[in-house]
Amino acid sequence: MALFQQYILLVSIVEHTKYNGTGCFSGIQMVYDIYGDIDILTTPNNCYVNFAAGVTVFFDYTYKSQNKQIPIYACTFGCVEGEYNSTTLNFQDIATYRVKKTPALAAKFADFYTAFVDNRLIKMSLSIKFNTNGVQQTIKQFIDNKAATDTLGCIANDPQTPTYFGLALYTLVNPDGLIVQIRDVLTNKMNCDTGTGSTVKLDHYMIEGTNVDRRQLSVEINEYNEMIGLKVEPDLKYLQFRQQMSADTKSLIVISIADANGNIIYEICSYGQAFLGCFKQQALHIYKDKQCLRVTFDTLPLCQAQYLNDTNRNTIAIYYQDGLSYKAVGQYDLHVAMDYSKYSQETCFTCTEFNTAQIYVENTCSENQKRFLKEKVSKSILLVYTSYYEQILSDYIIFEYQNVWIPFVVTTILLTVLVASAVVSIYYNWVK
Repeated sequence: MALFQQYILLVSIVEHTKYNGTGCFSGIQMVYDIYGDIDILTTPNNCYVNFAAGVTVFFDYTYKSQNKQIPIYACTFGCVEGEYNSTTLNFQDIATYRVKKTPALAAKFADFYTAFVDNRLIKMSLSIKFNTNGVQQTIKQFIDNKAATDTLGCIANDPQTPTYFGLALYTLVNPDGLIVQIRDVLTNKMNCDTGTGSTVKLDHYMIEGTNVDRRQLSVEINEYNEMIGLKVEPDLKYLQFRQQMSADTKSLIVISIADANGNIIYEICSYGQAFLGCFKQQALHIYKDKQCLRVTFDTLPLCQAQYLNDTNRNTIAIYYQDGLSYKAVGQYDLHVAMDYSKYSQETCFTCTEFNTAQIYVENTCSENQKRFLKEKVSKSILLVYTSYYEQILSDYIIFEYQNVWIPFVVTTILLTVLVASAVVSIYYNWVK
């Protein structure tokens, strides 16, 4: 399944019952560049709008019980394909409504972004008003899905990450805290110049019906660049919310970079499903001829329910830290299902499951394993790809190195002790 399937509130509210416009959109999303233009991307259905009679379009939002609007004007030049423009005749042809920031609207934009930064869950909607036989009709579509564009190219070198719809961020609601991870990125390091003294701020929302849990975190940019994802420690409210999660729980993730004066200079945002992390503890045991992953599962009913369709497609990838980057030790493709009905499970794998198509530090599986054993690095990470999660990243895994030479060393020590005892005995008898 796609990591971030888009979840949209598919409700169109139509004023005046003389016009039946319910379901005029099958998808809608707000894409913004912090403090700049706002694009409302839509998937229109077959609804009739009388453009010849005059149409007015608004971006609406409610903040602190006050309803506010920013007008959306039809594009007149430099229009992109599918954009609402002055020659539009068919509602079905419009895929983008651009809220253009102009000097005349600068104050309205400033008010909106002040409200949006304060509360990312303010109610927003797209309103289209037109006349039919002298009666005003309004199509109103609420917007839940939000994304921020990567205007600075901070993650442009990651081919797996879409840049227009924002970063592929996702949430793992683990027993020991909230994890926000950038998909397919082993370090957070930004590729753009964020300036000195800047701070990375996380503003995270989990939404279950009307129940909302908000988490915020701030870290220095240098510290952020060396981290893997972001982790927020749990509290009682977090644990209570986690108990109530369902398969429909959503997450809104906003990562901002603020300069030394606290002004936001860059922002990325993603909306999608919040994944309930069901691994309570993980330990990778390394032996000479195999490696074994031992997992203790959470016993929440949802953990068992959402993994019933595990399709025996699990992949384990191991990396170790080398400076500020991570090097791959190996990827292993397994055909063993995770059985979340159990308290714990051990899955062992060898070079038989090694994926030779991947590029690693050494050429072969055995060479990689020897290097890993030799390095005995303390900062290592393990990625587990399952048939439910596209990726689980755990940077807090317990690595237990099983020294294959322990039996030999122990035997050698025992033999040495025995020989020494014998020598002492012989010497004692000789002296005696």
